[in-house]
Amino acid sequence: MLTSLLGIALACQVVDCHIELDRTYLYLKQAVYLNAPVKNALERLPSKHWSSWVILATNDVPRAQVVVGLATYHGFPLRRDKDAAFGWYRIASKLNEPFGMYLLAEWHQKEHGGSRELAMQWYERAAQLNFAVPNTPYAKLLLREEAVKMKEAIAHKMKSSNWVDGDRLFKAGWHSLYTQPDKKKQEELFPYIEAQAEHMHPDCTALLGLYYQEGAGVKKNPKLAYKFFQKASMLNSKLGNRLQAKELLNDPNDRSNYAKPYLLLLGAVYSGDTEAYPLLAEACLKSTVKKDHFEAVMWLEKTKNTDPHAQYLWGLCYLEGRGVIKNEARAFKEFGKSANQQSAVAMERLGYCYENGLGIKKDLKEAIKRYEQAAKLGNEDAIAALKRLSSK
Repeated sequence: MLTSLLGIALACQVVDCHIELDRTYLYLKQAVYLNAPVKNALERLPSKHWSSWVILATNDVPRAQVVVGLATYHGFPLRRDKDAAFGWYRIASKLNEPFGMYLLAEWHQKEHGGSRELAMQWYERAAQLNFAVPNTPYAKLLLREEAVKMKEAIAHKMKSSNWVDGDRLFKAGWHSLYTQPDKKKQEELFPYIEAQAEHMHPDCTALLGLYYQEGAGVKKNPKLAYKFFQKASMLNSKLGNRLQAKELLNDPNDRSNYAKPYLLLLGAVYSGDTEAYPLLAEACLKSTVKKDHFEAVMWLEKTKNTDPHAQYLWGLCYLEGRGVIKNEARAFKEFGKSANQQSAVAMERLGYCYENGLGIKKDLKEAIKRYEQAAKLGNEDAIAALKRLSSK
C-alpha cells in the first residue's frame, strides 16, 4: 500500500515537473519574442524544478535544453557559462527545436568566436519553422528588401508622390484623427494608410488599427483594430506595442492576465519608450503579488507628473495601499488631477470616493455628478453605478 502511494506521489511530481517546464518554456519564448530582458523573466520564475530540468535536458528533451541553456547563458538561477549555453542550444537545434535554432543564431551573432554567416543560416531555419523575431539581423534584411519594393508598389498604386513617405502620412493621419479631427480628411487618407500598412510601415499599421477602432474613414471594427496593433507591434512600432498592451490589459474576458502585456511593455521600456511607463505600472498592479505593486510604484515614479493615466494609477495605489501606505485623501487628490484632464476612469473613481466618503466628505449628489461625467465618456463602471443608485 505504502509503495503504491509513493509511486502515485512520484508520478504526480513528474507530471508537475513537465507542466512547469512547458509553462516556463512558453514564458521565456514570449519574453524573447517581445524583446523583454530575459534575466528579469528568469528571476520571476519558481526555482524548485531546475535540477529536474537539467536531468531532462541531458535526456534529450529539447524544451528543457532551451530553458537550461537560457539559464546558463544569463547566469540565473544556474551558474553563468556561455559555452555551455551554446552546447544546449546546439543540441536542441539538432532536435529541430526552432526556439533553440533562434538562440543559437543569437549566440553566433553576439558572442566572440561566433559566425555571422552561421547566424543568418540559423535565423532563416528558425523562421522556416515559424519562429521569427522582429528586429533580428535576418528580419531587418527582409524588411530592407521589402522597403525597396514598398516604395515602388505604393507609388504605382497611388499614382501620386504625395503620400509615398509613410512618416509624413502618419503625421497627417494622426493630426486628422486626434489633433484636429476632420472626417473628410480621414476618409481621404484612409486608403493611403491602408496601402502603407499592406507594405509593413510600422506606425501606419498602428494608425490603421486606430482608424478601425475609432471608425475613422471606415466602419468601426475592434477585432480588426487589434490585429493591426498586433502586426504593428511585430514590426517594432512603439505605438503598436502600447496599443496592443493596452487592449490586453483592458480585456474584459481576462482581467487576471498581465504576463503578456508586462513582457511586451518591459521590452518597449528597455527599447527607450518612456511613454510605456504608466501602462507597465498598470500591468504590475494587475498582479496579486505584493512585490509587483512595489515595481508598479517604481515605474510610476519615472513618469511625468502631468500624465493623466499615471495620476489615476497613483490614486489607485493610495486608495488601496498597493506599493505605498494607504492614504485616501492623497488618492482623492490624484483622481482629481487625472479627471481634470478628461480621464473617464478617474472621474468614476471620484464618484466612488464621494459615494463612500473616501478622502472627502460623503456627498451622494456630487457622486452622481461625477458618475454622469464618466458615463458621458463611455465608462461602463460609471453607467453601472448610476443604474445601481437610481434603483435605490
